[in-house]
Amino acid sequence: PYARLVRSPGIHFVDDSVPGWSVATQNLMPHAYKAGSQTQLLKAQIEAMPEGGVFAMIAPPDPYRCPPGPYERACMVADYVRQNKPGSRVIVLDANPGITVEPENFGTAFNETYSGIIEYYPNATVTEVDSPNRAIYTTIGHFAASVLNVIPDQQAGQIVRDIGLATA
Repeated sequence: PYARLVRSPGIHFVDDSVPGWSVATQNLMPHAYKAGSQTQLLKAQIEAMPEGGVFAMIAPPDPYRCPPGPYERACMVADYVRQNKPGSRVIVLDANPGITVEPENFGTAFNETYSGIIEYYPNATVTEVDSPNRAIYTTIGHFAASVLNVIPDQQAGQIVRDIGLATA
């Protein structure tokens, strides 16, 4: 017997949510939203980025696991490039209408602490990613990058959906 049952199978990426990205192409455009080889790959790509390079990130529409995650990552990468990759930029293409969590803190980080490094674009719906050409096409424009960090739409793990617990 138990008082509560918690099912926590992790997340499942919606494979067709970002045209041009799939689990099969994740090693070219890592999501790094699950620890392990993906985070190591993204780290290596950032370290190999040239000075003056561009790190572009796609933040998925809400809801997704760890709402501060994309914004925290943008700040961490901005801090790294400020110290190690002079002239580099971090572009955040957010599918949401604005910063979804701690907007004052992350707004200050984006506009003051990392001013001139982080470029934040809300309401940026991705229409296609082109890995070979390191390009992202959105409803607000085209962006070229040295490193593409594609964080796709997410949903509850398969077992939760299979047994009917994912109702929202």
